[in-house]
Amino acid sequence: MKPRFQFPGTVEDVSMQFFGRFTWKDVLRLALPVATAAVLTDAYIYLVLALLLGAILYAVRPFSQPLDHHIIRSIRFLAGRYL
Repeated sequence: MKPRFQFPGTVEDVSMQFFGRFTWKDVLRLALPVATAAVLTDAYIYLVLALLLGAILYAVRPFSQPLDHHIIRSIRFLAGRYL
């Protein structure tokens, strides 16, 4: 009897997704601004702004890559240019 599903050889090959859609990086993009605002302030307006920032970091994907990917690449490019 053959198994119906092929199992990967290493755990690194398996992509972990929450609720069938979010990866751990997506959850971090959504939650990190809100958690930072919750720790630093009590004002609700900052929590709302942080939630909007997290949604923007998740939703806006130029060239099929998230914004934080482009930000990290641009920092590396500029640092390499000036060093």
